[in-house]
Amino acid sequence: MILKNHRKEASKTQMLKKTRGQPWVFGLTLVLLCASSIVSATPSKSEVRQLAETFGSLPLLRSINVSPNGDWVAAVGVVDKRAAIVVAPFGTQNFSPVAMLKNSYDRIDWVAWASNERLVFSSSSPTIQRGRVYREPAMGAVNADGSEYIELKNQALYVKNARSGRMMGLIHNLPKDPDHILVSAYDYRERGGSIFKVNVFDSKFEKKFSSSELVETASPNEEGQLVYGSTVDDLTASLFFRSTEEKAFEKIYEFSLKDGQGGFSIVGPADDPDKLLIMTNLETDKIVLAEFDLVSRKIDDIIFEDPRYDAGGALYWDGKLHSLVINRESPEYELMSDDFSSAMQRAERALGRSSLRFVDGTKDFSKVVVAAAGPGIVPEYYALDFAGNKGALLASTYPAAKNLPTAKTSSHWINTRDGQEINVYVTMPAQKSASKAPLIVFPHGGPNARDLIGFDPFVQYFASLGFAVLQVNFRGSSGFGRAYEKAGFMQWGKRMQDDVIDAQEWLIQREGIDPDKSCVVGASYGGYVALTASFKTPERFDCYVSIAGVSDIETLLKSEYYAGSRLSKEVNAVRHGDTGLDASYMREQSLAHNIESARGPILLVHGTRDTRVKLDQSKGVYRPLKKAKVDVELMVVKNGTHYLDHEANRQLVFRKIGDFLVKNL
Repeated sequence: MILKNHRKEASKTQMLKKTRGQPWVFGLTLVLLCASSIVSATPSKSEVRQLAETFGSLPLLRSINVSPNGDWVAAVGVVDKRAAIVVAPFGTQNFSPVAMLKNSYDRIDWVAWASNERLVFSSSSPTIQRGRVYREPAMGAVNADGSEYIELKNQALYVKNARSGRMMGLIHNLPKDPDHILVSAYDYRERGGSIFKVNVFDSKFEKKFSSSELVETASPNEEGQLVYGSTVDDLTASLFFRSTEEKAFEKIYEFSLKDGQGGFSIVGPADDPDKLLIMTNLETDKIVLAEFDLVSRKIDDIIFEDPRYDAGGALYWDGKLHSLVINRESPEYELMSDDFSSAMQRAERALGRSSLRFVDGTKDFSKVVVAAAGPGIVPEYYALDFAGNKGALLASTYPAAKNLPTAKTSSHWINTRDGQEINVYVTMPAQKSASKAPLIVFPHGGPNARDLIGFDPFVQYFASLGFAVLQVNFRGSSGFGRAYEKAGFMQWGKRMQDDVIDAQEWLIQREGIDPDKSCVVGASYGGYVALTASFKTPERFDCYVSIAGVSDIETLLKSEYYAGSRLSKEVNAVRHGDTGLDASYMREQSLAHNIESARGPILLVHGTRDTRVKLDQSKGVYRPLKKAKVDVELMVVKNGTHYLDHEANRQLVFRKIGDFLVKNL
């Protein structure tokens, strides 16, 4: 299932294969792999290896979905160190794999219920063709018992191009029509995006929408009717609406994307039939929940706005808003409906725990899956049947970490050198020591992303090795409003980098931190921060670890992933710089052009199948650094992806980083 390419020898290149056999039970033999607690001041190689296996494993369960009738739970699990689609009767641990990856480096991106008995899912393969690496996605369907598996592909769209399926994705599962789903796909015949109604049993495609000059893309309402539309032309976004599919689209709103920001997301109809619930930051600094008036065609009343944080998402079922998620230090719920609030309160009483996270459930909330998580807590998933007054632990995401001491994370707001208030998280070592803790500075990727307080396997790994960990939501991070994010535009290596250094300086003044032992470790943009620190502030760090990091901003933004469409190229030019006009700035802030100022030791880690940041970003600086006599090591991960999707790869990388940190700190 899910072909890696469209060659004739398809039977030899299956990425997913249907699987049957004895039920797979979570949390039994795996728990026996628990590592012993670290007690020595300096972890031994065997202790590093044990901890790397524990925290470098893939989460045992993710992407959990409850069937519409509540009889089943489907999820992405782990079998033989690779991802698999697993299914269990609701409220049990009796998970059976119904499809699993053939190639260890492939990824299951999502799984969803098309009906009470049938699943649809997508996987993707990092494919190498003519020296270029890109993700080739595909979709499939299978019954909950593993039978009647089929690949979903439109034969009419078949072309001899390995990238022909790149735009295909689920947009609605049509719950009132158990045989069909709505799928988006790029149609080469029309050179535009189309939407198809797809039979999940025989893979027949029926076109429902074609891209036009007026409306480029369409999206469905809760019932699956394609009533919303949008077009982007010359960095101006136009939004369209029609009350039914039989009517023509009418433009209702437009806004500019020239500042690299701004969004308008439709949640669903409001109580007033002439209004829509939307999430937007077009007229505010923060993303807010508001109403849009279809008559006046204006953003109307703001229903909820947090003074510090963006709204993160909404749960909207059966024509009703049930909760609004605000990602503060961790996800919190606002505007809870009576049904949602009652379900969460009952879950808290049943489990004797607070701050639970809603994962999925039936629309009447009689059956729910919740996650117990928080600072220093290994996340666990529970299935609760309120009607049957039953409940069960589905799985711990990292069962081998349950017997280890976990470290708690604290949040702080601090002032930088120029007076900007930024958010930072501090995690002290899992076990107290008489000596001060060496520091790992761990900036997030993105850069337009953010850290939250919760269980992070990297952070817990470092803390278990005896290190303190600093995470910095530097300006340019998302989630704190437009101004906070915009303050990081065109600031690679400048203000964003300074924020990380200022946070480090703030922390080493605190009690318990060794001011003379620091290493910066990061992945993707975080890897860029590490590499930039090696030539900008080498006096502040003892070592640098870059995982899939960026060494040359200019070549990154010229790569197909970031410049493949006019829109992405233009928005990236606003946010991160124009490769023509701003080349000098990019070179000043890139290690590739500042080798002579770099200091080591530097550990470069990069996968051969990275589709976001090319391996050349690490290989390109390795030899120049060696020639300049900088202490540098390059770890090339065979078949490694940007997110290290294969468990064996992740564990190998964790172990390598652990050994490197222990040696240099």
